[in-house]
Amino acid sequence: MTITATRIIDAGPGIAPTAAPHHSTTNRSWPVWLACLALLAPLASTTAQAAEETMAEETTAEEAITRELAEQQALQERSRATEAEREDAARASKEAALRAVEAEETARREGAQRTYGAQIADELSTQENLLWQATGRGTQPEALPMPTGDADTDAYLDPRVAPTPPVERELPREIFDEERVMVPADQWGGRRHPAYDAIRLELDADGDGHPELVRWIDRASGKLLRQESDRNYDGHIDAWNLYRGGVIFARRLDQNDDGQPDTWDEYQGGRAVARERDRDDDGVRDVFYLYEHEALARESHDANNDGRIDLVIHYAHGHRTGSEEDIDRDGRMDTWTTYVIDDAEQNERIGRKERDRTGDGTPDTVEIFGFNEGQAVLERREEDKNGDGRADIVSFFVNGKLRRRQILDPDA
Repeated sequence: MTITATRIIDAGPGIAPTAAPHHSTTNRSWPVWLACLALLAPLASTTAQAAEETMAEETTAEEAITRELAEQQALQERSRATEAEREDAARASKEAALRAVEAEETARREGAQRTYGAQIADELSTQENLLWQATGRGTQPEALPMPTGDADTDAYLDPRVAPTPPVERELPREIFDEERVMVPADQWGGRRHPAYDAIRLELDADGDGHPELVRWIDRASGKLLRQESDRNYDGHIDAWNLYRGGVIFARRLDQNDDGQPDTWDEYQGGRAVARERDRDDDGVRDVFYLYEHEALARESHDANNDGRIDLVIHYAHGHRTGSEEDIDRDGRMDTWTTYVIDDAEQNERIGRKERDRTGDGTPDTVEIFGFNEGQAVLERREEDKNGDGRADIVSFFVNGKLRRRQILDPDA
């Protein structure tokens, strides 16, 4: 018996399918399917190749974006480093200018101190000559000497040693013109004091009408109350001394002969405990020294005469230990320096410097210094860029030159 199979043939849209008789169980459709597979194989290959190309393009785009981000970050880091170096250079220039002013002032101060001590010695010598002229005592000098300003003592040569007060020479009363006077209370030097019943002694040895020395003596105790002197004998008083119990405790000096005091000293126990100066002779005190145990303990400066302290330097045992400074003169300290002692030379050098670059009152840059061939050299710089109190960038230096930079927080 023969089994007849019917195969439905789809002729296409709009045409009714027809049935075709199939007279054998043998599957004659395999060649057709194989042909279809052969036709589909190139299409599948093309699709796979397109997918691979799309993935490759996406990978390339991601790599390009990553490279661009890395380049932008590197550019930002270079920009920040350049800006930091530019700021360092600007601040270094300002500091160098300030150091030059300080060096000039130190030389001027030391010169003034040498002159101060020399004038005291010359004053004593001239008083001896005046004594001979007034009384005929002693030996007649060849000529009346004028101050030279050369001689001095070690205390005045070293500004870190507390100055000693001038030595007042005992002179006989008979060489002075004498009168009794009543000194009102609070009359002298802006200081409070009681009224005095005093004797005024005046010495005008050359008779030019300008006394070289004027003294006030307390009638009750016989002790010296006040003295005015013309140290360089130019006819103008340039030193004013105040005494308590006959011992000097305050002195004003006019060192530039403009008629106004420019140096103020306070004494205790035979040494200065404070000195104030008007360096630029504008009538305003702008440098202040405090002494402890016969040595300088602190000095303060008002560099721009705005009435605010710009620089404070601390001392111990004759050496600087630290300082604080207002570099940009905005009224707030922004630079702090710590000094260390070089054991070999026994001189101080910079060990650490902290800076506040943002003006918030907190250091954000720390510099550590080493010592090489007698000079302090920068070894490391730590910078807090985002203000979180931690270092974001650490730079390492060799002989003062940048060798390596470590970025701890790339987002800072």
